[in-house]
Amino acid sequence: MKYKTANILRFILILLGLCTSGLSVLLWKTEKNIMFLLGIIIIIVGMFIGVVYYRCPQCRHMLAWRPLNLKYCQNCGYKLK
Repeated sequence: MKYKTANILRFILILLGLCTSGLSVLLWKTEKNIMFLLGIIIIIVGMFIGVVYYRCPQCRHMLAWRPLNLKYCQNCGYKLK
């Protein structure tokens, strides 16, 4: 998987998981429901994709998570396309 695809997928899954968990707590007033657990699982999958696939194509070092649009690898200086 390309690093750009992994970054977008990571962002979407974490956001979707947060929304799912948050809405389930608002609707059912408890964290002990299936929708809350589903949201947590979606967040974990998003983080897993980020850790495994969001890497520099040149040096395979993990890229910074903060910016959504990086220009250079912070480890080797490779210009990201």
